[in-house]
Amino acid sequence: MTIKPVVRIVERKLVVKERTILTNVSENVVATSNAAARQVEGVFLGAVFDQDSNRHVVSLGTLRDVRFLACFRFKLWWMAQKMGDKGRDIPLETQFLLVETKNGSHSEPDTDEQEENKIVYTLGIDPFGTIHDAIKAVKLHLGSFRMRNEKKLPGIVDYFGWCTWDAFYQEVTQEGVEAGLESLKAGGTPPKFVIIDDGWQSVASDEHHHHQQERLEQQLGQPRLLRLTGIKCKISKGGSIYGD
Repeated sequence: MTIKPVVRIVERKLVVKERTILTNVSENVVATSNAAARQVEGVFLGAVFDQDSNRHVVSLGTLRDVRFLACFRFKLWWMAQKMGDKGRDIPLETQFLLVETKNGSHSEPDTDEQEENKIVYTLGIDPFGTIHDAIKAVKLHLGSFRMRNEKKLPGIVDYFGWCTWDAFYQEVTQEGVEAGLESLKAGGTPPKFVIIDDGWQSVASDEHHHHQQERLEQQLGQPRLLRLTGIKCKISKGGSIYGD
C-alpha cells in the first residue's frame, strides 16, 4: 500500500486531500516536505531557476471554482480582505490566502520572504486554527521568530493610556493635549501614559513634504515642533499623569 502525501504536486496539479486546487502548475515549481512542523499537514512550495536574478516571476497555477479569502496590502500601512473563486480575483501583494476545499476543510498558503520565496500550505477544518498552523510551520522552518502566544506582554498594557490621534489627527496642539488630559482627569480616568500622534511619517519626496508642512504651520500659526514644547505633567500618588 502506497501512502500519498496529503498535499502534493502531480501531473502539474496541486492536489489537496485528493481534490485539485491548482492546475497548470509551472514545471519548475517543487514541493518540499513540511516534516519540521510535525503535527501540521502541509508542504512548502518553491521554484527552481536556471539563472540567478534579483527578480523571478513564476506561475503557481490556475485557480478556478474554489472559494478563497485573501488578505492583501492595499495601502502602505493597511491590509484588507477580498473573497472570490477565480485566480484573477486574487489581489496583488496578497499576504496569505485561505482556500476552501470541497469537503469543507481549508488550505492556507503563507508567504515566506526568505528561502527562495517559498509558500507553505497547511490544512484544517477550523480556518483560525489553520492560519495558526501555517504560521507555526514557517516559524519551525525559519527558527527566527516566536508565535504571539509565546511572547510575554509588556507591563504597559495593564495601564490605561490615551492616544491623541482620534481627537486631533494632524492638528495636535499643546492646548488640545492639555485640555484632553484635564477632561480625562475630571472624568475619573486619568491616563498613565500619553501617545502624541500627529500622523504617519511622510513617504513622499522631501520637497513635497516640505511644502505640506509649511501649509500646516500656516494654518496653525506656529512651527509644528514648537506646538508641543510647553506641555508639563505631574505624577499623582497612584502614578497617573495629567497636564499642568
